[in-house]
Amino acid sequence: MEPKHPETDHLQNMVSSQADRLQMAEQRLEKADIRFKETEQHYYSLVSGRQLDSSVLRLGISEVFSHLRPVLDYCACELRDRYSTPGHRRIQTSFPIATINDDQKAFKKSVDQNIPGLVANHPAIFVLLESFQFYSSANNRWLPEFRILTNGDKHEKLSLISGLVGRGRMLEPYLGRPVYEIDAAGRTIEELMHGSCALIPRTEPDGYEFAAAWVRFEETGRSVDGFLRRALIGVRQILESLKPYISQSSGCT
Repeated sequence: MEPKHPETDHLQNMVSSQADRLQMAEQRLEKADIRFKETEQHYYSLVSGRQLDSSVLRLGISEVFSHLRPVLDYCACELRDRYSTPGHRRIQTSFPIATINDDQKAFKKSVDQNIPGLVANHPAIFVLLESFQFYSSANNRWLPEFRILTNGDKHEKLSLISGLVGRGRMLEPYLGRPVYEIDAAGRTIEELMHGSCALIPRTEPDGYEFAAAWVRFEETGRSVDGFLRRALIGVRQILESLKPYISQSSGCT
């Protein structure tokens, strides 16, 4: 009978757990992408008036969020297991996300609470985590909004608002892409919307006129379709950026 080696067994279990987490994160991301594509169809059916019941859309949104949020938390757990100060590791660990009003000091406190010792002992990883935050770049606004919409059971009680952006006509294509003018001032959809909306063809003979409509989150004002697409891209980018630090073969210290 071979002698037991507790330390070796613990290391093997930890490596196995780490491999499982990364694999689960990638699987969750894949499921979120599949569910988003299905949800996108319900979104355009709803805004175009072909579907009047929003419950199917709400369920789809909830499931997309339910797959995306764990991807970030799996990353946080890996960072905790690898880089936290021994003896100070938390059982409950969430991916640190700065609010829209947080600064670096507030974010450092959040990281210290979830991954003790990382800020002081692994500054390169902290800088990487910082680069995802809104206070580092306005392009990261989606992340604190994602935090709001996935806070607790919030995603199960989503408040959606629908409305008509306006009516207008499609102009001649510019650089291969159509430009849509929707009011007398010549403003385009992109100038009026912080996301995407559906172009609903109208019945005029020329076929160029349309109505533009949207469904958005009441809490953030973002269109459902545009925000879900941005969240998918953002979570994927975060996972890929952290892989060198959380993969089984990582040699980072």
